Amino acid sequence: DSYSRENKGKLPTEKDLRSLLDFESTGAGDLKSYVQQVRWKELSRNAMSFLTRNVERLNEDNPTGVIEDIAREFSDLRTGGERSVVYLDKDAMERLEKFDEAKELVKTGKMIGIPTGLSTFDSQYLGFRDGELVVVMGGTGIGKSWLLIYMAAIAYAEGKKLLMISPELTADEQGARFDVVLAHHNQLKLSNQEIITGQGKRSQYKDWLEHLTKSDRFPVIDRSDTGKPLSFNDIWRYVGDHKPDMLLVDGLHLISGGEGRGAKGWEILKEGVDSLKALAQHEKIVAIVAHQPDRSASAKGAIVPPGLSQVGYGFSVMEAADRVISMSRDPRSESHRLYRVVKIRRGKAIPDARRLKFNVDVGEIHEVKFVDPGEFETTNEFTK
Repeated sequence: DSYSRENKGKLPTEKDLRSLLDFESTGAGDLKSYVQQVRWKELSRNAMSFLTRNVERLNEDNPTGVIEDIAREFSDLRTGGERSVVYLDKDAMERLEKFDEAKELVKTGKMIGIPTGLSTFDSQYLGFRDGELVVVMGGTGIGKSWLLIYMAAIAYAEGKKLLMISPELTADEQGARFDVVLAHHNQLKLSNQEIITGQGKRSQYKDWLEHLTKSDRFPVIDRSDTGKPLSFNDIWRYVGDHKPDMLLVDGLHLISGGEGRGAKGWEILKEGVDSLKALAQHEKIVAIVAHQPDRSASAKGAIVPPGLSQVGYGFSVMEAADRVISMSRDPRSESHRLYRVVKIRRGKAIPDARRLKFNVDVGEIHEVKFVDPGEFETTNEFTK
């Protein structure tokens, strides 16, 4: 604006932009690139200004709390106030491109998105899509963490890069589970119990681990470094550092708001889930989280997959979710689990309960014959 006033309404030339903003043109008429680079420059200036203003705060006797405050405040600059705007009319042809891409994938028998490992979705070519928030819900000991690591193994086998936030299990525990699930997917039998007790064939396990060391696509972050709760702002930072295709949070209810102001659980969770959904959309990744139902679901003996009304802290979590998968024990077999899809935003409603083979010691997890839908609640509270 000041340039325009000083130059009688003339717009700046490429040379002017370079001298004023250290700006490099990406091509004549490339307005979107102009706007993007100006925003980046603005964000860079705001970040440097913020750091300059806060240097003195680090001179305090105990800078730990100050660093946490600065990190939280600094993370608020991450988007630079930018909002993505799509015109449903002018940009309509972009939807045709996505239609053609999906058609070609289905024609060649390939998944749209990342395979889920659950035939209920995969048979419809409904893989996990960029921007999706998926909630896996079940009581304590049901096997949510195992289902998450199974989904991770399926994505890993497809060449995807993953990031797991694990506030409950250690990275070693997650690693031992990942070993048996991915090994089973690769037709190799390992036992979780034998791994954690040091039994089994060492040479076979050593060969497997050496095979894994050829890649670096699956970092796991637990609380072993600081012993402090992980926050939603931490997750934003870690995703920015590692750039995964899929984020997994094993224990949504254990992530803190990081505000330190005594906020109520539902307030922290609602803001945090909204943050994860925004993160998935902003970074174009899939976010999968494990969460618990309320006590009423556990009071039933956990033999019926809980519904949306039984989610811990009410509907705060579910409103942002694209898919909600609820789990329970199978009263017929300890080596099986029941699950149902209580919410799906894309695709057909899936009202019936499903059955999983769940021999987790050797990493065997897969869908088996459908359960008689008359045996379970099938209320679809969300189908939008």
